[in-house]
Amino acid sequence: MNKMTKDMIGSWFCRECGDDVKEEGTQWHTDCDHRLIPRNQVKVEGIDKPKQQEKGKDENKKRTIKKVKGKILEYFVESVIVDGQPSFLCCKLDTNELSIKKEIESEDKIFRPVEATECGYTPYQFTNSEIINAAKNRINKEKLLDETKRLIDKFIVVNELAKHLILGDIALSYHQELVNTVHYPFFVGETESGKSSAVHLFRHLGYRCLYGDDIPNADIYNFLGIDEEGAGMIAEDEAQDIAKNRDKIKTYKNSYSRGSLKARIVTTSYSKTQVFYKTFCLKVFAGERIPDDKGFRERLAVVNMLEGSPESNIKMLTDQEKTELLQLRNAFLLYKMQNLSSDLSKLETELKQRDRELWEGFLQVVHGTKYFAKCMETAAFYTNQRHETIWNSLEARIFKLIKHNLTQNLDLRLEEFWQYLINEQDILSGVTEKETFFPHDFNSKITRNYLSKLFEQKFYAKRKSTYRTDTGKKHLMTAYQFNTEIISTLTKKYNVTDDVVDDLALDATSGEGGGSGQLTFGFEAKADHVDHVDDLKEAKNTDSETKTEQTVVFDKSLYLAELQPSTAKDEKVQPSMDEVTSQNFEDLSSPGRYAIICKTCDNAGPFRIIQDKKTADFHKKHELNYLTKNDWLLIYPEK
Repeated sequence: MNKMTKDMIGSWFCRECGDDVKEEGTQWHTDCDHRLIPRNQVKVEGIDKPKQQEKGKDENKKRTIKKVKGKILEYFVESVIVDGQPSFLCCKLDTNELSIKKEIESEDKIFRPVEATECGYTPYQFTNSEIINAAKNRINKEKLLDETKRLIDKFIVVNELAKHLILGDIALSYHQELVNTVHYPFFVGETESGKSSAVHLFRHLGYRCLYGDDIPNADIYNFLGIDEEGAGMIAEDEAQDIAKNRDKIKTYKNSYSRGSLKARIVTTSYSKTQVFYKTFCLKVFAGERIPDDKGFRERLAVVNMLEGSPESNIKMLTDQEKTELLQLRNAFLLYKMQNLSSDLSKLETELKQRDRELWEGFLQVVHGTKYFAKCMETAAFYTNQRHETIWNSLEARIFKLIKHNLTQNLDLRLEEFWQYLINEQDILSGVTEKETFFPHDFNSKITRNYLSKLFEQKFYAKRKSTYRTDTGKKHLMTAYQFNTEIISTLTKKYNVTDDVVDDLALDATSGEGGGSGQLTFGFEAKADHVDHVDDLKEAKNTDSETKTEQTVVFDKSLYLAELQPSTAKDEKVQPSMDEVTSQNFEDLSSPGRYAIICKTCDNAGPFRIIQDKKTADFHKKHELNYLTKNDWLLIYPEK
């Protein structure tokens, strides 16, 4: 390019194709979609059309691809080290035969295994004789689990349900090709509680486990790659603050299910290419507290760790213990390769929706072994744990307050609800400072704006604005209209019963008014496991799955004792026995803690006292109010 002709000055040049493009006003080559550069910026001699010059040399050259695991032609492969050399451990998909290959060549590509130095974990290492032996002798799953359980007992001090959680999840990490969703174990506790030891056990036994603390998001992408889903698993220690990294917590929340992709732009000297990282895999965490992110918490199985004295310290392994762990880890990989053609068993359980997503794969991998029954109990226990977390969430408590304040038309005035929240209710304790409510039990702040967004975006209420005239002035009033079906759905989700209670620690075996209750699969969550879980209250007896109606005998003295002055509009007035006659007592329904009247029923016939503003379907369309002195005397006049 010593000289340029005039007609080429100002034209464009495509480095990828080596073509001159004389059209102005574009930066992209329409033929190949590559970026163009101005022709007068090509300063190096002899590269006018590099692609055309090298095309003849490169047209027969095959691209080399490094592959960790996955399908290549008729094989499923795993990158391993055999006798010190990077190799593919291959399983022929139609015959299930095992073999070793240094590389596999297709029409246009050459696939090669990853080197030992390219792994973020201890590579799988075999001798040639071990592979030959594995091709002849099948590995027994139950013996694998027996050895795994022995090592869990040796290194980890935790209750039996948590041990079976670890057992099933180690096995699950080698079946990620066969499951669609996973849960995330999170070991939480103070220093020296053993939480890190549990994560280290996954590091030694889990499938291609990347271990670290505060793992950068970009490293997670690069480790899992763009080729195959479930290319390994992640064990992250000191994970209590991961919610502060918003990109990372979004990655973790989304990647519990197969098909999770993270799009990124890879920039080179001459082009930009969009790639899609496949982030689905099993992930295990340990930290001093649970990250404050609602969506992330709902994917967790939380194991509370207490300080103990294990038989051996997994961070200070002897040579024999290292050999035992490596041999078991190799055996899991060989078992996986021997059983690629075997689908997981289809199970019929009571699991539904998110519960099924989180636990079905866990149960499938241990099905058919002696550990299955205990793992069923484990799944039931941690499913109930997740439900309790939802039932005791901030949204659940606010929803319960909403139900207490809805009108007969399912309307709710924002300002009236705000005043009720900060001054009257006792379900959500907290303090108010400068028009902001700070609940004691949650790291959140509640404002009118927060409530407005919650009503509209979470509870799907419709905003309505009306004007009220007060002392000759009009005031804008904001109200929300709730939907009957949505209220019913949220009532079940948050397990809100129709009884007015002092807190949201509801009986998990509730019937019509609440959620699905304790999930047992025929097994009970034993009380001795509960003290290892922060968010669970004392285990309740689940022997009886159904509730039978009982006739409640009304006692006037009991009723008056239960009626609290704080529930009445006039807090200074509490009815006495002298103010009450026996009139209409035979018509009274079972009273609760609060005396609430239904004026509509009074006008229609016998007066009734009911437990809550929405206790019976009969009263749902009627106007209900707290009992006042005047209302009481109106129905039961003084003697």
